[in-house]
Amino acid sequence: MKVAAFDEVSLGLIGLSLLAAIVALLLMMRERWKSAGIRRELQAVSLQKHELEWGDALTGLRNRKGLDASLDDLAGVGSHGVVVVLLDHFRRMRQAFGQEFGDFIVKLAAQRLSGCLPPGATAAHLEGGEFALAIPGNRADLLEVAELAFEQLALPVQSAKGQVILVASLGVAMAGAPEDRGRLIEFASLAAERAGAGLNGEGKVCVYDPAFAEEARAQAFFVNDLRAAVENKELRLLFQPKVDASPCRSPRPRRSCAGSIRCAATWRRPCSCPWRSPPA
Repeated sequence: MKVAAFDEVSLGLIGLSLLAAIVALLLMMRERWKSAGIRRELQAVSLQKHELEWGDALTGLRNRKGLDASLDDLAGVGSHGVVVVLLDHFRRMRQAFGQEFGDFIVKLAAQRLSGCLPPGATAAHLEGGEFALAIPGNRADLLEVAELAFEQLALPVQSAKGQVILVASLGVAMAGAPEDRGRLIEFASLAAERAGAGLNGEGKVCVYDPAFAEEARAQAFFVNDLRAAVENKELRLLFQPKVDASPCRSPRPRRSCAGSIRCAATWRRPCSCPWRSPPA
């Protein structure tokens, strides 16, 4: 009888131990499930944070920070470059037809540019009517995308204001020296501006040349020097009379046949270009 009682107690203790182990296992699994859920939520929050930091709310494309991140990824892949797209007369259209129409133009351009991207490429909305495409590949690949983007943007579309045809100027810049990597977007933007002005562009696409940056620096120095010259009253005003040398038919004295007076401002500009030595 004592042995049987002992067995019953032992079985009861074993049963309680097994129940406690099962409960502990269930609690541990619940905690793991909760931890996995928390990790998923944190990953979702992190993704949303990146989307807010790297994304453009109006177009759904990346912003400048997101584009920089894409260029960092492409730097480890190989040859790549940037195509900057400037919508011509965008500011004038937005001023004429309002902000809502301007947003419509930006969204339309974003949609069409996204359809031109090859695998591994990224589109970004920088500001206003300015976009940038980070594209892997060589110069021919970037030119092909730029020409396709130009054609797609030019397709007419009906809007509340009538038919719209987007005209754009595109600049292409290839990644080169590591020290120029941070200025790749600026280089492509310089090329796009020259394409819009009809300089060094084939149609509306222009490839960046290092001389563009030098010219931009020279223009910046010139404007600064001219502003200082105006403040320091270094400009000289000259007048040159223009006299009609043909026979005077007027009965009045000859001096009445003077035509006009030409006025010109002269300025002896000092050389302030740091990369150029002054003339001997």
